[in-house]
Amino acid sequence: MTSSTSYATNPLNTGSYGKGWTLTDGGFRHGGDSPGIKCKLAIRNDGFTYAIIVNSRVIAKDTKGAFALDFDRLISDLISETGSGYDLF
Repeated sequence: MTSSTSYATNPLNTGSYGKGWTLTDGGFRHGGDSPGIKCKLAIRNDGFTYAIIVNSRVIAKDTKGAFALDFDRLISDLISETGSGYDLF
C-alpha cells in the first residue's frame, strides 16, 4: 500500500500515490471529506501518527488543499514543540 502506484497511464498519477495512501518524504497519509466533515490520518516516519476529524468542509476553489495544509502545519508545530513525544500508555 505504501509503494508508488505503477499505473502510469493515469493522468493523475504523479508517483506520490500508493494504493490508497498519499506518499511523502515524511510518511504517508489519507484523507477525505463529505458535506459537513473533513478527516485525515497521517503516519509519519518520525514515529508520530495522528488523526483529525472536523465538522467543516472548505469547498472554495481558491482554497483547495489549504485546509489540509494548515492542519499539517499545526500538527508539525505541535510535534516540534513537544520534542520526541510523550507516550501515554
